[in-house]
Amino acid sequence: MYKLKVQKGKTYLLRIINAALNNQLFFRIANHNMTVVAVDAGYTVPYVTDVVVTGPGQTVDVLLVADKEAGSYFMAANPYASAAAAAPGAPVPPFDNTTTRGIVVYEGAPSSTIPKMPPLPGFNDTPTAHKFFTSLTGLAGLASAFVVENGLTPESTLPPPPVDLPQC
Repeated sequence: MYKLKVQKGKTYLLRIINAALNNQLFFRIANHNMTVVAVDAGYTVPYVTDVVVTGPGQTVDVLLVADKEAGSYFMAANPYASAAAAAPGAPVPPFDNTTTRGIVVYEGAPSSTIPKMPPLPGFNDTPTAHKFFTSLTGLAGLASAFVVENGLTPESTLPPPPVDLPQC
């Protein structure tokens, strides 16, 4: 099982990738909020949430602040099947309703700590998925440009390409 080791007080950028073939996925980390900052390489207005929903092949970049007590916390994902049993009383078509897990482990956590499991939405929890998707707002324009700390200054220029670079 994957373990993400973190230090209290630090912020981590997680790129959540849905590698599933057919299902959207809910993703949660026990007792933690995440700040969504990008979806599919497009910056978003920062959005704080405790659940992320991803479609097949989609990526969601979130900031995770390690601000909890030293311990172990499950990060878990389970499928969201919006069309399953759409009609009341209709049988649910077969699909893999498995929960997958990893663990966020804080530095200094006792090895005997039993990880806390996050409550996960039901496989057909459309209101939760709808809230997530409708809360995302694209970040566009010059206001989204920024200089990376300790990076080049805005006045810097890039060197020209090497003279022996093959033409396109």
